[in-house]
Amino acid sequence: MSQERLGEHLSVSFQQVQKYEKGKNRMTPGILAAAADVLGVSPAFFFKNTDGQSAEPTVETLQLATLMASKDALELNALFARIDDPKLRHHIIGCMRQVVEAFAPRLDRSNGFQGKIESGLPFRNA
Repeated sequence: MSQERLGEHLSVSFQQVQKYEKGKNRMTPGILAAAADVLGVSPAFFFKNTDGQSAEPTVETLQLATLMASKDALELNALFARIDDPKLRHHIIGCMRQVVEAFAPRLDRSNGFQGKIESGLPFRNA
């Protein structure tokens, strides 16, 4: 598959695909999951050890990748990526934190995602 065609499937430019391939830019979990789906491979395919063996991602990584592949998460990330102003991005993140705190008071804030990933869904405590 060409970089241009893969980019079309991922809604990114072929130049962005080149940057992913060369390691200049990191793929978000959502883009990684979408690329794996388009290419017909497991997300683990992209995690190779130096000996060529797959490094199995953790359950949490796979759950996050699955979440990030959802239509809503992809749209949210695509819109956020279009914001160039770092201050505006920071303010949006602050607003999101306030919304989450107001409407999801049971969040476990013990890790970097401000919530715990359990049962395939983030931010839900069992």
